[in-house]
Parts: sequence; structure tokens; C-alpha cells
Amino acid sequence: MHLWHGHPLNGNLCVLHRCDNPPCCNPEHLFLGTIKDNVHDMYKKGRAGHQRGTLHTNRQKLSDTQVVEILQLLSANKKQTEIAALYNISHTHICNINSGKDRTKIWRKYHGINE
Repeated sequence: MHLWHGHPLNGNLCVLHRCDNPPCCNPEHLFLGTIKDNVHDMYKKGRAGHQRGTLHTNRQKLSDTQVVEILQLLSANKKQTEIAALYNISHTHICNINSGKDRTKIWRKYHGINE
């Protein structure tokens, strides 16, 4: 059990965050809620998780065509950091596309792997 502003937290309550900035620890940005409240807040703010290999369109940074272009550049041995700079995304994002961890369906199709 933990305390939050003097309130005991049990299994039914959790601390939710208004600004959704993970490093932020401003107590004024925190509020108590149930797990159901947290899930509702997540959907309301467009932060709902995505299935492996797909992204919600409101959060998608790359089009399917751009992902194929990235895969082509990777196949041509272009450096991942250079590709990341071209598309204004992180090196990690490029690594995840390259490994098939992100945009899995496109990765599988590009590599000729049937689902």
C-alpha cells in the first residue's frame, strides 16, 4: 500500500496524470482514479495501445509507402541514423521497422513472409 497526499492507495485506486509527460512529477498534474478511469482517460487522450505492426491513424508518423521506402533504404545499406534524420523520426523507430517489431504487416509483406 502506498500513500498519495495522505490518501491510502489500495488495489482499486491508482494515480493518473493530467499532462501525460512521463518525467513530470508535478503533484498538481496528478489525480486519483480507478483502473477503469485510467483506461477511459487513455482512450480519451488518444493514447490507446496498438496491435503489433499497426498504429492508430491519429498517432501514425509514417505512411505505409514511407515504411516501404525505409525498408528499401535499409536493404541498400543506408545508415539507420541517416534514415531517421530523413524522416524526422528516432533511430529506435528505424530499428523497430528494420526488425519487424513495428509495422509488422508491411515488414512481412516486404520480405515475402506470408501471415
